[in-house]
Amino acid sequence: MNPRTERYPSETFRVLKNNETREFGEYHTARHTLAARNKLEENKNG
Repeated sequence: MNPRTERYPSETFRVLKNNETREFGEYHTARHTLAARNKLEENKNG
């Protein structure tokens, strides 16, 4: 593993964001993560 990313997990996410933005035109993981969170909140609230 890269010692820089081990100490700074946000660096890994920056790379992921850049790669996904280049490939998909958006931060794909963020959109899916937020959609899943919203679904959980909907289910929790009835």
